Amino acid sequence: MQTIKKVIGLLSTSTRLPLVIDSSRVETIEAALRIYPGRMLINSISGEKEKLARLMPLASKYGAMFILLPLTDGDIPKTTKKRQAVIQSIFQKAQKFGLTKDDFVVDGLVMAVASDAQAAKETLATVSWCKKTFKSRTILGLSNVSFGMPGRPWLNSAFLAMAQYSGLTMAIANPASVELMNVMKAADTLIARDKAALHFIHHFAQPAADALSKTVSAASASPDEKVTASVLDGDREHITAFIEDILRTGRPANRLVDEILILSLIWVRMFRMRSLLRRLKRKNRM
Repeated sequence: MQTIKKVIGLLSTSTRLPLVIDSSRVETIEAALRIYPGRMLINSISGEKEKLARLMPLASKYGAMFILLPLTDGDIPKTTKKRQAVIQSIFQKAQKFGLTKDDFVVDGLVMAVASDAQAAKETLATVSWCKKTFKSRTILGLSNVSFGMPGRPWLNSAFLAMAQYSGLTMAIANPASVELMNVMKAADTLIARDKAALHFIHHFAQPAADALSKTVSAASASPDEKVTASVLDGDREHITAFIEDILRTGRPANRLVDEILILSLIWVRMFRMRSLLRRLKRKNRM
């Protein structure tokens, strides 16, 4: 019990993000809820009778949110329809404690496709139903879907993108996975999530800019690269000479504009958008 108190004391002063408490011991969960200076998320409350009876009152008493896990005693519902019934049943019990849909996040229940080929489809259908019909937030433990399979990062990433399109709110995932983070930002952009395009540009522009800078700074930089670097750096002193060097090779002026200058201006616009995003972030922190 003392250990969880020390951990909560340390983490609550280290991050502004809400903490998730997960323990098989109800006493440990209550100890954490009692001392946490904020709204904690309980992982999780299922349809199992003992969990419902002991954890639901704690969520109500301490004002905590909880992850609604659509399981019952001795049964893991495989189909979306069965999961819907469990979700609605738990919600009805939560209402008796004064809790609403704003007080929980539904776990879509991710199972391994290695053992059930239809598992991912049923989970995605559950997420979609929660978003469109039940009107609740959702969460998924992504890596479960790829258990026992090769190429797990790619399966997890593809599954995340499909879940995002289905309306997923949040995910339990590894933020150090390059594949996962790249696909997440791309998917957010494609489904037109607020400010996602700016975040996408910010995420990918810097590595590209660094690579371009290294290329241009090399002694063997081509005339095209010199022009591009001059546009990016605003180098009015040398750009005219660089352009004349290219024109002397016989390249038509319209090709020079289409192949170099327009693309360089697009880069400038991307960098400016990234700078604007940074300023907005600093402003929001103030």
